[in-house]
Amino acid sequence: MNSTFYRSYNICKNNQLDEFYNTAELVRFLNQMPELIQTNEHHFSNNKDFKHYLSITLLCAAQHDNWFYDSPESHATNLIVVVTSRLNNAHLFVKPLLLKICRFLNWDLMGDDDDAITPEDEINLSPPAPFRRLNDEEKEIYQADDAIDNEEDNDNDDDEEDDDHYTPPFRFHPN
Repeated sequence: MNSTFYRSYNICKNNQLDEFYNTAELVRFLNQMPELIQTNEHHFSNNKDFKHYLSITLLCAAQHDNWFYDSPESHATNLIVVVTSRLNNAHLFVKPLLLKICRFLNWDLMGDDDDAITPEDEINLSPPAPFRRLNDEEKEIYQADDAIDNEEDNDNDDDEEDDDHYTPPFRFHPN
């Protein structure tokens, strides 16, 4: 799927789809992941506490682009199709989750914008630190930096009085 809003991934052993995994065991593993919730026999979605859209479908497929949802071989899975959002850097939160699944199965993660993502890539995919309030020491540092910036602005105001209308009437403070 090539989309502006969605990103798709496949989890499988290889492009030939010749290795299968017991679907019941895989479902048990996925049910242990707090980020996921099972929506039906072969489908998982993001839990309400995991704010990034995620759709995971377990398949028994003949080819990557030729599969049926209700396969007679539903006891075996050889392809996991994943769709997630491209918005808000969702891949930074989703890829580590998908790599856990890959490690469990010893399969590879393939995406629509990259050939393959190996478990070694997980180091580069750790999510950024969550938003937090500044402590008093950090606030003092920012305030000191702002004071220095204001002094520099005042020094420049003497030389360039005509440019005052280009300066916004406020400054952003991250507290």
